[in-house]
Amino acid sequence: MSELLNQLQGRWIFALGLAIGFPLLLVALSELEFALDRAGHPVSASFRHVRIWVLPITALTLFLRLVVLLPETSLVVRLAETLCWATVIVAIMGVINNMVFESARPGTWQKNVPRLLRDVLRLLLVGIGLALVYTFVWGREIGGAIATLGVTSIVVGLALQEPLGNLFSGLVLLMERPFEVGEMIEVGNVTGEVKEVNWRSAHIQRLGGAIQVVPNSTLNKETIVNFSRPLPSRMEFVEVGFSYQDPPYKVRQALMDLVLGTDGVQQSPKPIVATIDYGEYSVRYRLTYNTAEKDRLSVKNELVTRIWYMAKRHGFTIPYPVHVAVQHQEGRPFNVAPPEAPDLLSRFPGLPEITPEDRGQTRPLTFGVRSPRRRRRTHKQGGTHGIAR
Repeated sequence: MSELLNQLQGRWIFALGLAIGFPLLLVALSELEFALDRAGHPVSASFRHVRIWVLPITALTLFLRLVVLLPETSLVVRLAETLCWATVIVAIMGVINNMVFESARPGTWQKNVPRLLRDVLRLLLVGIGLALVYTFVWGREIGGAIATLGVTSIVVGLALQEPLGNLFSGLVLLMERPFEVGEMIEVGNVTGEVKEVNWRSAHIQRLGGAIQVVPNSTLNKETIVNFSRPLPSRMEFVEVGFSYQDPPYKVRQALMDLVLGTDGVQQSPKPIVATIDYGEYSVRYRLTYNTAEKDRLSVKNELVTRIWYMAKRHGFTIPYPVHVAVQHQEGRPFNVAPPEAPDLLSRFPGLPEITPEDRGQTRPLTFGVRSPRRRRRTHKQGGTHGIAR
């Protein structure tokens, strides 16, 4: 009898402790979460997870075990303990991630660890924790579960080829590390700044401001151009042509003054202005300068615009090609005199040859005007025909 009273007394003590301690812990965690959230600390998300999931499920598990006194082999108790341990493991991983990586200062090794690697490690640790829960809470051997999991993974892998392909492509990119978050890259026809890299894709902010999501499998196949390596600056070229009447030394000096006075052009290394070619209608010059990747389009626009005003100020000429189209009848040469009568008659061998005396009396034939023809008459006399000329 005394043992039953002691048991009932212990149950009431645990029940009273849960009834008082659970609300107090909720209030304390809520205040701590709000304080961290106002301070902008990333660990506030982990405390929110603890307040919403870990604390209620832990209280439920303690209530079933210590107040209701359900046995350990009960299905309800095992499910509650499994959920409790799963939420605790996720909360611990979240706290470590937020305190070690998310709150790290820029430039440290913690901040440079890719997000994809952190997600993969966290998933691996959660899997190990769930395997331990499966062994100690459910009392099952892990070997049989691994064998079943292996068969199931084959079926799942065949069904999820594309997502798994993106995952492994992301791991390959993670090991090679051709780019980092914050760098300017070009992949295919996409150019922009890398904002995020996760297990499936990379988020690239294009120059217009839009975010384009590129799958990791596409990144693994395409050629990647990294404009931020080895230096964050980029070399640019501008070519322009001036007239042959403009002295090259004066043109080069004017172009050098122009490029040195343009905002955004880096002074080191010093820009170069070179005469590169004598074209068909102009002398070609090339401006070589360095600028930041984010400023390259605006700087080039400013330079090309100011070159026109510089040419007007110094009296230089920027020539352009002029083409003249001449049309003539196909197959007929230019400036050929019309043929004379003896030349035309010489083509017929049956006609008598024209003497030099006759040549002086001949005149060139004109085309399009008929010469007068003699009229031919026919007379009938006694059945005979005569032709009078």
